[in-house]
Amino acid sequence: MKIVEPRATIRSPRTLSHAWHGIALPVLCAASLAAQTPDQIEFFEKKIRPVLAANCQACHSPRLKTAELDLSSAMGFVRGGQSGPLVSLKDPPASRLLQVVSFEEKLKMPPMGKLKNHEIADLTEWVEMGAPWNPGFTRRRRPRP
Repeated sequence: MKIVEPRATIRSPRTLSHAWHGIALPVLCAASLAAQTPDQIEFFEKKIRPVLAANCQACHSPRLKTAELDLSSAMGFVRGGQSGPLVSLKDPPASRLLQVVSFEEKLKMPPMGKLKNHEIADLTEWVEMGAPWNPGFTRRRRPRP
């Protein structure tokens, strides 16, 4: 009998973080989505979804995934991108998402220009409530001609 050793090696804390995300993401997403209120889903649909669709998803979609970030689904959002998670539930104001849209970081998003103040305020409120995501929301693909 030949014993084969696994080749997976954790080389850095970042790799460990991504390995952990692979295990924990489905559990965290399911728990988070189950705990949402109708008001939170309505807030997402009316205030957050339009901002993501208009300003983020052209570059951060399943097809393009700029910086390994897909904002078309809850799983993609929770997974985050190359720079890690987008939201800090322990310290919402320190969330990467809020820093980049507020133009407080070297990286500023969206690259076309800063969001309107009310859009940033809505994103901030959303992050502070735990960034609830409508479980039925995924970016709809355009039919091919």
